[in-house]
Amino acid sequence: MAVSRGLSFLSNFVQKSIRRVDGALDTLKDKVIAARVIDISLNSDSPLYAQTGEWQGIGTIQFQIVDSPTSDESINSSKLNLAKPLYPQLKNYPLVNEIVLLIKLPNKSSISKLSGATTYYYFTPLSIWNHPEQNAYPNPLKDQNSDSQKSDYQQIEAGNTRKVSDESSEINLNGSSGGTFVENGNIHPILPFAGDNILEGRFGNTIRLGNTSKVDGSIQNNWSEVGENGSPITIIRNGQDPELEPPGWIPTTEDINKDLGSIYLTSNQKIPIDVAKFTTDSISKEPEEPNQYTSNQVILNSGRLVFNTNVDSILLSSKKSILLTSNEEIGLDATTSINIAAPKINLGSLNAEQSLVLGDDFMVQFDLLLQNLSNLAVALQSSLDWPGGAPVPSPSIPPIASTVQSQIVKIQQVVKKGSLVSKVSKTV
Repeated sequence: MAVSRGLSFLSNFVQKSIRRVDGALDTLKDKVIAARVIDISLNSDSPLYAQTGEWQGIGTIQFQIVDSPTSDESINSSKLNLAKPLYPQLKNYPLVNEIVLLIKLPNKSSISKLSGATTYYYFTPLSIWNHPEQNAYPNPLKDQNSDSQKSDYQQIEAGNTRKVSDESSEINLNGSSGGTFVENGNIHPILPFAGDNILEGRFGNTIRLGNTSKVDGSIQNNWSEVGENGSPITIIRNGQDPELEPPGWIPTTEDINKDLGSIYLTSNQKIPIDVAKFTTDSISKEPEEPNQYTSNQVILNSGRLVFNTNVDSILLSSKKSILLTSNEEIGLDATTSINIAAPKINLGSLNAEQSLVLGDDFMVQFDLLLQNLSNLAVALQSSLDWPGGAPVPSPSIPPIASTVQSQIVKIQQVVKKGSLVSKVSKTV
């Protein structure tokens, strides 16, 4: 009898628990729904702008329940279905026709009025096609009689990320928001490796918090030749290789030599970068080549690099050497001065041996020498010969002395003006 009562109690407890779980799931089902984006407020030119709080409503979407699609998606202020972004710090707004999950939560009105008022908030777009460029799932009831629309819909349904041709209609991805998004069709997702965290934009811009991964798959990376699996690497890439071949759904990995711009933060990876010029003739201790270095480093690579400060200084400090090389010129320009300080300064070659002249000190001695030569030339102009014991003017020495003295005067005038000493370059 006791066993029977125990089993009956257990059965009732289980049934009550199941009913509670079912009730919680029903409640959750009412709060979390899938919706298709049919418009979004992105700027003041959006039709939703005034109806969603103006600037406070940026990112607000108009939606249609996926399970209850209609062909009418026109904006009607009396029955707008609106949802706000769930995360205030993360702006990953959906495109029109992408699918988002909605959750009903309190809004700001419920705080002051204790009214229990709620608003729909949306999560980031669902990865319907598992592709970073777009994940649209168009309304099957809209334009269902259009052959071109059916063709586009079938291509998307098949998972094809493609570049729409002039002959094919384009899936609406902007709505009336004033957006300018155009599907490229050849944006390749980057392949993850075990443990990686990856953030991908829609335009080939990515951030990989990755690691050394020596894999055997058909797509590999080019930073795992050396080092241990699991060694950290961070890659920030702005724009994929523009010559990547379609189709765009095939993944790729970053390529520092072909991507438009990259920042690599490494630990012990060897990055196969092709530098514009690497010569070590100007330094005595040759650093390891950039594409052979396997310790931690930061690499910046792009078509052009600009370092600028608008308040203070740019500071470059190195434990060993600083090497500047260029295929054309290196220019140094300053408004006040360029100062180079070192125990030894070589110009023209690392092995330069000729010493520079101290111009100011030299000019003082040079001026004294000229003065003495001038005095000698003046004296020689009165030189006499003594043929037969009687003095007569020398026929050769005075003319030469006069010419030398004239040249000395001209040089002295230049010396006094300081024209022979640089007013820009100084040495010690």
